[in-house]
Amino acid sequence: MAKGCRGEAAASYGNAAVNPAGGEGLKLSPKIPAFNAAFHSVAGALTQCLGAPGAVGDRRLSFRTWSYAYKRWSLPEGEFTLVQDEFDIQEGPDVTLWIQPVGTPIEKTLRL
Repeated sequence: MAKGCRGEAAASYGNAAVNPAGGEGLKLSPKIPAFNAAFHSVAGALTQCLGAPGAVGDRRLSFRTWSYAYKRWSLPEGEFTLVQDEFDIQEGPDVTLWIQPVGTPIEKTLRL
């Protein structure tokens, strides 16, 4: 990791970003700007610690009108993938950092 990186900075952003819809998953559309802002805040903190991501993209679920972003950092310690998702839409959208073994395909992380 980058010299001077403070893990608690990313953790505090992560706690704020866990559920930006405030438990109103079915009324998600108006909350998309907050969801995106939470993702980009966490991504910015991770970029300060880990450097530029090696992969950036988005995917669209067939039943949504918006796309979900992801960023991946491939490090010797593992694959770090920040993902916008909805594990339980009743609780709202999620911003999740997956840490997986080196070489884990992005398709597996994104469940494609």
